[in-house]
Amino acid sequence: GVWWIGLYFNNASYWSKVKYCTIKDANYGIYMYNSDITIQYNEIYDINTALLYFTNGSDGHNSISHNEMHDGGDTGIEMYSYSDPSFDHNEIYDTDGDTFYGSSNCVFSLGTSPSSGSNSITNSGEMDINTDYNSTIYAKYNWWGSSSPNPWVSNNVIWAPYLTSAPMLKIIADADENPSVQDENTVNQDKVGMPEVDIAALLYHEGKCDEAAV
Repeated sequence: GVWWIGLYFNNASYWSKVKYCTIKDANYGIYMYNSDITIQYNEIYDINTALLYFTNGSDGHNSISHNEMHDGGDTGIEMYSYSDPSFDHNEIYDTDGDTFYGSSNCVFSLGTSPSSGSNSITNSGEMDINTDYNSTIYAKYNWWGSSSPNPWVSNNVIWAPYLTSAPMLKIIADADENPSVQDENTVNQDKVGMPEVDIAALLYHEGKCDEAAV
């Protein structure tokens, strides 16, 4: 098939956001060079190289959260050159290579306390977390596909304690296909304090186009 490059950010400010998007059939899902952007409530899949690619100090503004990412090519999520993003409440599965790969002074995080973590990481083609940097990588309070997991991770990764059942995730992108992900009451509560543009995007995904246009 024909692949497009994906979303590319070069020296983007932390005001940049990717939210409520479906990204598929691309070489990269989101490629970030020295960019700190918000990545939330997206579905990213059928990607040739990497679902997310961070390099040259790209950290992601706030946490990378509430995304469904699957069917990555060479690697699920790649991080290089002082890129230190954190991830919580994501569903990541069916990668051909490593699900997470970090190199060149990357100290990323997948959870340090019960309030963080809550990622679902399953069906890795190779390692679940692979890092060649010596600093400790925390990946606590995540679901690894089993109540008695044995994830394949580098020696410097601390993955216990872990979740013994899959977390209930609020991923807007697939709410129509999986109503149990987020019911209407939860959606309404989540709108409190949202910027108007985010509320409009959420209403659009709920099929309430007339309200979104107001």
